[in-house]
Amino acid sequence: LRVIPELPEEIPPVAVLISVLQQHPDLVALREDYHVSERALRREVRKQYPDLAFGGSYEREEGGKRLALPLGIELPLFDSNQQGIAEAATVRTAIREKYILRVQGLQRTVDLARSTLVLQQSRYRLIGSKVAEMVATIRSSVEVLVAAGRMGGRQRAEVFRRVFEAQAAELDAREAVLQSWSKLEQACGAPLLQLPGQPATPSSVEIK
Repeated sequence: LRVIPELPEEIPPVAVLISVLQQHPDLVALREDYHVSERALRREVRKQYPDLAFGGSYEREEGGKRLALPLGIELPLFDSNQQGIAEAATVRTAIREKYILRVQGLQRTVDLARSTLVLQQSRYRLIGSKVAEMVATIRSSVEVLVAAGRMGGRQRAEVFRRVFEAQAAELDAREAVLQSWSKLEQACGAPLLQLPGQPATPSSVEIK
Protein backbone atom coordinates (compact mmCIF):
# COMPACT_ATOMS: atom_id res chain seq x y z
CA LEU A 1 0.00 0.00 0.00
CA ARG A 2 1.47 3.32 -1.07
CA VAL A 3 0.69 6.29 1.14
CA ILE A 4 0.93 9.56 -0.79
CA PRO A 5 1.54 12.80 1.14
CA GLU A 6 -0.59 15.84 0.61
CA LEU A 7 1.03 18.49 -1.57
CA PRO A 8 1.67 21.79 0.23
CA GLU A 9 0.24 24.96 -1.24
CA GLU A 10 3.61 26.72 -1.02
CA ILE A 11 7.21 25.76 -1.65
CA PRO A 12 9.69 26.71 1.10
CA PRO A 13 11.72 29.84 0.32
CA VAL A 14 15.44 29.50 -0.27
CA ALA A 15 16.28 30.88 3.20
CA VAL A 16 14.29 28.08 4.87
CA LEU A 17 15.92 25.41 2.71
CA ILE A 18 19.38 26.75 3.52
CA SER A 19 18.61 26.48 7.24
CA VAL A 20 17.56 22.86 6.69
CA LEU A 21 20.70 22.27 4.64
CA GLN A 22 22.85 23.08 7.66
CA GLN A 23 21.86 19.69 9.08
CA HIS A 24 22.75 17.78 5.92
CA PRO A 25 24.57 14.58 6.99
CA ASP A 26 27.59 15.41 4.83
CA LEU A 27 27.97 18.85 6.41
CA VAL A 28 27.43 17.53 9.93
CA ALA A 29 30.20 14.96 9.37
CA LEU A 30 32.57 17.55 7.90
CA ARG A 31 31.94 19.95 10.78
CA GLU A 32 32.81 17.19 13.22
CA ASP A 33 35.99 16.45 11.25
CA TYR A 34 36.85 20.15 11.41
CA HIS A 35 36.36 20.26 15.18
CA VAL A 36 38.60 17.21 15.54
CA SER A 37 41.30 18.85 13.41
CA GLU A 38 40.96 22.06 15.44
CA ARG A 39 41.55 20.17 18.66
CA ALA A 40 44.53 18.41 17.11
CA LEU A 41 46.00 21.76 16.07
CA ARG A 42 45.56 23.13 19.58
CA ARG A 43 47.40 20.12 20.98
CA GLU A 44 50.29 20.72 18.60
CA VAL A 45 50.42 24.40 19.56
CA ARG A 46 50.58 23.49 23.25
CA LYS A 47 53.57 21.30 22.48
CA GLN A 48 55.51 24.49 21.81
CA TYR A 49 55.87 24.81 25.58
CA PRO A 50 57.02 21.40 26.86
CA ASP A 51 56.93 20.85 30.60
CA LEU A 52 60.69 20.90 31.19
CA ALA A 53 62.25 20.83 34.66
CA PHE A 54 65.44 22.94 34.83
CA GLY A 55 67.74 23.19 37.85
CA GLY A 56 66.78 26.82 38.61
CA SER A 57 63.79 29.03 38.04
CA TYR A 58 63.13 30.32 34.53
CA GLU A 59 60.77 32.63 32.68
CA ARG A 60 59.26 32.83 29.22
CA GLU A 61 60.24 35.70 27.03
CA GLU A 62 57.53 37.61 25.21
CA GLY A 63 56.31 35.58 22.27
CA GLY A 64 57.32 32.29 23.91
CA LYS A 65 60.15 31.68 21.44
CA ARG A 66 62.88 31.18 24.06
CA LEU A 67 63.33 30.29 27.74
CA ALA A 68 65.61 32.60 29.75
CA LEU A 69 67.66 31.19 32.63
CA PRO A 70 68.61 33.32 35.63
CA LEU A 71 72.26 33.38 34.48
CA GLY A 72 71.17 35.20 31.30
CA ILE A 73 71.80 32.19 29.07
CA GLU A 74 69.13 31.88 26.35
CA LEU A 75 67.91 28.39 25.59
CA PRO A 76 66.03 27.84 22.26
CA LEU A 77 62.74 25.99 22.55
CA PHE A 78 63.96 23.18 20.33
CA ASP A 79 62.08 23.48 16.99
CA SER A 80 58.95 24.86 18.74
CA ASN A 81 57.09 21.92 17.15
CA GLN A 82 56.68 23.94 13.96
CA GLN A 83 56.40 20.84 11.78
CA GLY A 84 53.62 19.33 13.87
CA ILE A 85 51.74 22.63 13.90
CA ALA A 86 52.13 23.07 10.14
CA GLU A 87 50.85 19.56 9.46
CA ALA A 88 47.86 19.96 11.76
CA ALA A 89 47.05 23.37 10.26
CA THR A 90 47.22 21.87 6.76
CA VAL A 91 44.75 19.16 7.71
CA ARG A 92 42.37 21.71 9.23
CA THR A 93 42.59 23.98 6.17
CA ALA A 94 41.94 21.05 3.82
CA ILE A 95 38.81 20.07 5.75
CA ARG A 96 37.62 23.68 5.78
CA GLU A 97 38.05 23.95 2.00
CA LYS A 98 36.29 20.63 1.51
CA TYR A 99 33.40 21.88 3.65
CA ILE A 100 33.10 25.11 1.65
CA LEU A 101 33.09 23.22 -1.66
CA ARG A 102 30.47 20.80 -0.38
CA VAL A 103 28.26 23.65 0.83
CA GLN A 104 28.51 25.37 -2.53
CA GLY A 105 27.70 22.15 -4.38
CA LEU A 106 24.71 21.41 -2.17
CA GLN A 107 23.41 24.94 -2.55
CA ARG A 108 23.51 24.62 -6.33
CA THR A 109 21.72 21.28 -6.12
CA VAL A 110 19.05 22.73 -3.83
CA ASP A 111 18.54 25.74 -6.11
CA LEU A 112 18.14 23.49 -9.15
CA ALA A 113 15.79 21.08 -7.35
CA ARG A 114 13.65 23.94 -6.07
CA SER A 115 13.46 25.58 -9.53
CA THR A 116 12.40 22.26 -11.03
CA LEU A 117 9.75 21.84 -8.34
CA VAL A 118 8.40 25.32 -9.02
CA LEU A 119 8.02 24.49 -12.72
CA GLN A 120 6.42 21.10 -12.08
CA GLN A 121 4.00 22.53 -9.54
CA SER A 122 2.95 25.29 -11.96
CA ARG A 123 2.42 22.69 -14.67
CA TYR A 124 0.35 20.51 -12.34
CA ARG A 125 -1.88 23.39 -11.33
CA LEU A 126 -2.38 24.42 -14.96
CA ILE A 127 -3.34 20.89 -15.99
CA GLY A 128 -5.60 20.59 -12.96
CA SER A 129 -7.48 23.74 -13.83
CA LYS A 130 -7.90 22.62 -17.46
CA VAL A 131 -9.13 19.20 -16.37
CA ALA A 132 -11.66 20.74 -14.00
CA GLU A 133 -12.87 23.05 -16.78
CA MET A 134 -13.11 20.19 -19.27
CA VAL A 135 -15.00 17.94 -16.84
CA ALA A 136 -17.47 20.75 -16.15
CA THR A 137 -18.00 21.23 -19.90
CA ILE A 138 -18.46 17.51 -20.52
CA ARG A 139 -20.92 17.21 -17.64
CA SER A 140 -22.98 20.05 -19.10
CA SER A 141 -22.91 18.46 -22.56
CA VAL A 142 -23.89 15.07 -21.18
CA GLU A 143 -26.86 16.54 -19.35
CA VAL A 144 -28.05 18.12 -22.61
CA LEU A 145 -27.62 14.87 -24.56
CA VAL A 146 -29.36 12.80 -21.89
CA ALA A 147 -32.25 15.26 -21.72
CA ALA A 148 -32.57 15.09 -25.54
CA GLY A 149 -32.39 11.31 -25.53
CA ARG A 150 -29.33 11.35 -27.76
CA MET A 151 -26.77 9.80 -25.34
CA GLY A 152 -25.88 6.55 -27.08
CA GLY A 153 -23.23 3.99 -26.31
CA ARG A 154 -20.70 5.55 -28.66
CA GLN A 155 -21.10 9.00 -27.11
CA ARG A 156 -20.86 7.54 -23.62
CA ALA A 157 -17.60 5.71 -24.48
CA GLU A 158 -16.12 8.88 -25.96
CA VAL A 159 -16.98 10.83 -22.81
CA PHE A 160 -15.36 8.20 -20.60
CA ARG A 161 -12.24 8.16 -22.80
CA ARG A 162 -11.77 11.93 -22.67
CA VAL A 163 -12.30 12.07 -18.91
CA PHE A 164 -9.92 9.15 -18.33
CA GLU A 165 -7.17 10.70 -20.46
CA ALA A 166 -7.53 14.06 -18.72
CA GLN A 167 -7.43 12.51 -15.26
CA ALA A 168 -4.43 10.36 -16.23
CA ALA A 169 -2.56 13.47 -17.40
CA GLU A 170 -3.36 15.17 -14.10
CA LEU A 171 -2.11 12.17 -12.12
CA ASP A 172 1.11 12.11 -14.17
CA ALA A 173 1.65 15.80 -13.42
CA ARG A 174 1.06 15.19 -9.71
CA GLU A 175 3.54 12.32 -9.75
CA ALA A 176 6.12 14.62 -11.35
CA VAL A 177 5.57 17.10 -8.52
CA LEU A 178 6.05 14.39 -5.90
CA GLN A 179 9.28 13.29 -7.59
CA SER A 180 10.48 16.88 -7.59
CA TRP A 181 9.73 17.14 -3.87
CA SER A 182 11.69 13.92 -3.34
CA LYS A 183 14.71 15.32 -5.19
CA LEU A 184 14.53 18.50 -3.14
CA GLU A 185 14.47 16.43 0.06
CA GLN A 186 17.49 14.48 -1.15
CA ALA A 187 19.34 17.71 -1.90
CA CYS A 188 18.53 19.10 1.58
CA GLY A 189 19.30 15.82 3.30
CA ALA A 190 16.10 16.06 5.35
CA PRO A 191 12.37 15.29 5.01
CA LEU A 192 10.19 18.18 3.87
CA LEU A 193 6.84 16.45 3.34
CA GLN A 194 4.90 14.53 5.96
CA LEU A 195 2.73 11.51 5.34
CA PRO A 196 -0.84 11.56 6.66
CA GLY A 197 -0.78 10.84 10.40
CA GLN A 198 3.01 11.08 10.58
CA PRO A 199 4.27 13.06 13.61
CA ALA A 200 6.51 16.03 12.96
CA THR A 201 10.26 15.39 13.13
CA PRO A 202 12.94 17.85 14.28
CA SER A 203 14.40 17.96 10.77
CA SER A 204 11.09 18.48 8.97
CA VAL A 205 9.97 21.90 7.80
CA GLU A 206 6.58 23.36 8.49
CA ILE A 207 5.14 24.00 5.04
CA LYS A 208 1.74 25.43 4.35
